[in-house]
Amino acid sequence: MDKKRGNIYSKKALSPVITTILLVLLAIILAAIIYLWARGFTKDTLVKFDEPIERACDKISFEIGSSATSLLITNKADVPIYAIKIMTTSDSSSSSAERIDQTINPGESKVIAVSGGVNSGDKIIPILLGESKNKEVLEYECPKSYWITVD
Repeated sequence: MDKKRGNIYSKKALSPVITTILLVLLAIILAAIIYLWARGFTKDTLVKFDEPIERACDKISFEIGSSATSLLITNKADVPIYAIKIMTTSDSSSSSAERIDQTINPGESKVIAVSGGVNSGDKIIPILLGESKNKEVLEYECPKSYWITVD
C-alpha cells in the first residue's frame, strides 16, 4: 500500500444494498409525483343515488309555463332540480345565460321571476347536485339533450 494514498484506499463507498434501496425510493417518489400531476387531468365522477349523475339526468321530467317575466316549473320526476339556467339566444347568434338558484323538489311547482325576461326559444337547463368520490357536493349541468325550449 502506498503511504501517500493510504487513507484514500481505506474509505468505503455505499454498499450495493443501500444504493438499491435509494434507487427504489427515488422511483416511488417520482411515480407519486407523476400520479398526483396526472390526476388533475381526469374528470371527477359525480354520483347521485349511487349511480353516475348522467343517469339522474335521464330521470328528469319537468314542465314549464312562461309569461314575459316569470316561469312556472313543475318537477314531475323523483330527482330534485337544484337550480336552472336560462339560455337566451339573440338574433345575432350570441347567447347569454341567467342562473336561478331555486331548488325544485320532486312533485313541486314553483313560479320563478326572471329578471331578463322569458322569450320564445329560450332554453331551460336543469342543474343537479352530485357527490364526488371524496364526498364533496358539486353541481352538474345536464347536457343539451335534457334542455327544454320555451314555446
